[in-house]
Amino acid sequence: MRALAREMAEPWPRLQLEEGTFPDYLHGDRPPRSTRYGEAVLGYALMQTGLRENDEDAVDAGLAGLNWFIGRRDLQRDHPSVFANAFVASAYNLARRRLDDHPGFAAARPAWERWLSRATLLWLPDTGRYGNKYLVEAVAVLELLRSGLESDVAGSILAERDLSRRRTERLLNLRVPRMAQREGFAIARETAFVLSDPNAGSPLAYHGLSLGVYARCLDLLGASASGAARETLRQVAHCSWAIAAPDGDLAYFGRSQEQAWSPALTAYGALSAAAIAPPAAAQRLRGLAARAVERLRRAHGAGPKGCFITPSLRPDYRGTHGLDSYAAAIGYSGLTLAALNWAIDRFGDRVPDAADDAPPSRRATYHFRTASPRNEFTVVRAGHWFAVKSAASARAQDLRYDFGLVALKVRDDAGEWRDVLPPRPKTKVGPDSAGPVLRRSRGVGLPEAESVSVARDGTLTLEGGFRTVSGQWLRRGVRFRFQPLDTGVRLIFPTEPGDRIKYSVFFRDHGDQPQVQDDRVFDDEQLVTFDPPAEVALDSEPYASGTDARLVRANIFFPESDGGAVRITVGPR
Repeated sequence: MRALAREMAEPWPRLQLEEGTFPDYLHGDRPPRSTRYGEAVLGYALMQTGLRENDEDAVDAGLAGLNWFIGRRDLQRDHPSVFANAFVASAYNLARRRLDDHPGFAAARPAWERWLSRATLLWLPDTGRYGNKYLVEAVAVLELLRSGLESDVAGSILAERDLSRRRTERLLNLRVPRMAQREGFAIARETAFVLSDPNAGSPLAYHGLSLGVYARCLDLLGASASGAARETLRQVAHCSWAIAAPDGDLAYFGRSQEQAWSPALTAYGALSAAAIAPPAAAQRLRGLAARAVERLRRAHGAGPKGCFITPSLRPDYRGTHGLDSYAAAIGYSGLTLAALNWAIDRFGDRVPDAADDAPPSRRATYHFRTASPRNEFTVVRAGHWFAVKSAASARAQDLRYDFGLVALKVRDDAGEWRDVLPPRPKTKVGPDSAGPVLRRSRGVGLPEAESVSVARDGTLTLEGGFRTVSGQWLRRGVRFRFQPLDTGVRLIFPTEPGDRIKYSVFFRDHGDQPQVQDDRVFDDEQLVTFDPPAEVALDSEPYASGTDARLVRANIFFPESDGGAVRITVGPR
């Protein structure tokens, strides 16, 4: 981990601009037009790394970035950020402990203190909802309360210390554990809990973020952390253990798909949970941390412009089409590096080899319940590994939230895990679904399951039907069966006479189009067969995911049904 952190920090001091900000490869190698927290997070992370590695350039770059950020109140006035509050406060506490006699910090310290004295609560006063920013704000409060600073600014966190602490401890010690008690479920004879953003489709990346930030909160709380909070941390980490693909992939669907900060925060959260878990559970969680770090090293890594925040950006930082509009290399590189540094500073340089917790060869099926049934999903380990979503989340225009088979990984001849099925691409024109989509004269129906059952052989049966975007059922009582084969997955579902079905599969665009035959479409990596035979139309404009800069969509149009079942098999070639 320490070598990886050094590699991720190394480019930034020489990239830094004279004013103290940094160029962002997602913004044309210029600083973003506005900033909410980028230089604050990266500045803190560079200070952490520089102090550990005795790298004065990294420390100075971190201080300069924070000084620039603190001096530009105009860029933060309209869009204040809990991340800014949390990481400026964290940097201040680090600097006053380790850089008290540093001339750069001594000169800037009064400005930092004035900035922190004005920080206010942005999310915690609203106790009726939950999102990841609540936990980030809890970090801000806890860091501010240990800063030794006071404030007479009305409404600020420091002027209302007792109220801010009560709200923070209530969130961490009561509200989140009660959510876990209400929404937890059993996986592998232990309780698991999905702690993501329920109103945003429970994306997996934000489960990883919540795990890591919750762990940080409990570290800062120390003895004030309740037993229920510590048990909840274990449950969230256990959930991540089950979510994780065997190659450490932790963010294969939803927004911020495949972002680097998710495995980094997962590793830190898993190690924190392992420290309070029984021996068998602790070994599993340390293995999870090892796989997450290895995923971060192999799939992301760093280049001359800093961390590749998604694998799709390798090798030249150009694969940006699959990223969310809010993504920024400065802040996300900083968040990834800060999480790695938290793990290193608390747990040391190394975690056990990932092979210590390789997924079992036996079949295992884990169904993940969430606050919204539309966000539920299931993973199956059957020699190979795949994930199935029960419904499209509320965002039917974005295929990253779609129904059905959303991930499939197999071992290659060298024993390495690889994606057969690319993660679903980011889209913003809808409604859309990879399908199966029912097209009738009464309208277009998108697939949705109301219940999931699991057979002994790992077959998933999703019982539901086809529903219009407006919510009307075109048909119910349909059973979608996902059967694990030796290296692939077969989907079987019934039709009625006159049905017209469309189904889509995505292929990586390596320059050559997939080949099409009457009953199959394939390339060098993936083979999709279907019965009955159908017409295939290839669509390559434009699709991209967090792992792939270019994807080709193969739309399979089945002929008008005679009432028989449709069978679609996806596997490696």
